[in-house]
Amino acid sequence: MQQDSSVTRSSQLKWMIADLIFWVVLMHMALWVRHDLALSEMSALSGKALAILGVIMVSMMVLGWLAGLYSSMRRVWPGSHTEILMVVAVQVLSALIGTLAVNLIAPHGMMSRSVPLIAGAFVTVVAVAARSVWRWAWSRYGKGGTAERAMIYGSGHRAASFLSTLPGAASNQYRPVAIFADTVDTTGDIVHGMRAQELSEHELRSAIERTDARVMIIITDGVASPEAVAMIKKTCDAANVRVLISSPVAELDEGPKAPASFREISVSDLIGRPPVEIDTDLLSRVLKGRRVLVTGAGGSIGSELCRQIYHFEPAELMMLDRDEGGLHATELSILGTALLDGRNTILADLRDKEAVDKIFMERRPEVVLHAAALKHQPLLEQYPAEAMKTNVMGSKHVLDAAAKCGASVIVNVSTDKAANPTSILGESKRAAERLCADMALEHPGTWVSVRFGNVFGSRGSVVHTFSKQIEDGGPITVTDPDVERFFMTIPEACQLVLVAAAVGRSGETLVLEMGDPVRIADLAEQLIRLHGREGEIEITYTGLRPGEKLSEELVDDTEDPIVGDRHELITEVQVVPCSLQGEWEAAMHEDEAARHWLRAYGNSINERAAETAVEQR
Repeated sequence: MQQDSSVTRSSQLKWMIADLIFWVVLMHMALWVRHDLALSEMSALSGKALAILGVIMVSMMVLGWLAGLYSSMRRVWPGSHTEILMVVAVQVLSALIGTLAVNLIAPHGMMSRSVPLIAGAFVTVVAVAARSVWRWAWSRYGKGGTAERAMIYGSGHRAASFLSTLPGAASNQYRPVAIFADTVDTTGDIVHGMRAQELSEHELRSAIERTDARVMIIITDGVASPEAVAMIKKTCDAANVRVLISSPVAELDEGPKAPASFREISVSDLIGRPPVEIDTDLLSRVLKGRRVLVTGAGGSIGSELCRQIYHFEPAELMMLDRDEGGLHATELSILGTALLDGRNTILADLRDKEAVDKIFMERRPEVVLHAAALKHQPLLEQYPAEAMKTNVMGSKHVLDAAAKCGASVIVNVSTDKAANPTSILGESKRAAERLCADMALEHPGTWVSVRFGNVFGSRGSVVHTFSKQIEDGGPITVTDPDVERFFMTIPEACQLVLVAAAVGRSGETLVLEMGDPVRIADLAEQLIRLHGREGEIEITYTGLRPGEKLSEELVDDTEDPIVGDRHELITEVQVVPCSLQGEWEAAMHEDEAARHWLRAYGNSINERAAETAVEQR
């Protein structure tokens, strides 16, 4: 949520002018009172009094500016607890400086040193009262009276920053009426004039009834507790109160304490993962000022990679995909327009080796992020030759073209299904990992693969499927009561992919930390609750499909993982390098041939057997 900073600075300037007027009027009143209403004495002192008043007014402006009372350094609500303390401090210090000025300008008792102190007391009372009246009027009759009454869950820096943007903002939508602490340490703290309450179902219901709040905004410094989010959602839904949340993942172009735009609660908020800490300087060294090409740029992962890379000011960002609709959506999300007439969008099919070679040789990318792939496991079980054409040969075309043009960093995006693969998808992606590792043996640069699990919100994901089934009235279909999968958000996955590009060593496969696996049945139940359809939607079990596992793995049984060596959320493993060999041409055209080839070259057991045979020779 962006603040109308010009309006806020204007508001601060108006308060500074008001405080100056208070000093002019009340300084003369203090003189009048101190000299027993003797006009002749006041006339004799008028010149010196104006000089002392000038010193006080300049001191007040300087102190107020440094404290943030009259500057944009620290915007606070007029009449809030924080601003009252600032007003008192600034006016008292200004009065003390005025007292010192009396000794210099009007010595020998010509003016009582108590005059600035009396005036300062008057100014402090009037300034605090004026701001308190403004706040009351704003909340009752101004924009605060028409804004939506909002409760805030969060008492840290981001919540305070958001609250400071509300008064005077032209686009203000919310009027805060209650705040709940998100940590034990901040319970009872005063945040912009409101005491942070302890969050409980009883206190939340009471606050809704007492304040007539219409929206709850969750804005915590870190990830919001899934249990707290679930309780807030349930209680607010029962009272017909909307719930909005800010993203727990820090934006790359903002600090982790900056307020994000708000969105509806999603199922990922009910799962809960800590935010990823990103070393932006590290990523900047890899991306800034360099030519970067992303394949699969129209997909869920590829498009988010493009959005994040764009913030690092690459010399050129090349977005390649065969899906023109996907390219249109990605360009629109980054630039705000989607004319598709620039050099940043490239329409091409990775299966076309000549086209890929031509693009790479003409555009000379320095960093290549290969995210294009076929990913729907049941479909690839039926058409393994298609997996061979895209996931294996398409990857090979990209790797070869990157080597020819002299790219220095190449990242192959893989999947957890490549660990102990039992499916065509897993075998095709493991084969791509092996091809990438093989390139590291023959070519300079950094050649790495990055392996991670499911992502929330990707196209065709289980979340989309379940949501559609709920909208249609059910049932939700789950393969098995005990099936579980790893999940992370798309921005989180992409941030770690970029980190892997920065810290990876050539030939490695890097495995992203996915947290604990999530039972798909639990996910379905969370989604039902999220849609407010508890007791209405059934869950039916259909049985595991060919190639599916009950639980996915991130590391293969044949691999020796090194955990957190260069980043706490990244594990390094080595796959056995493999060049394109065997009857791969037949595998491109015949499903059974593709199935046999993938089992031979994309299966970790055969991989180790081949390595042992080579070592024995």
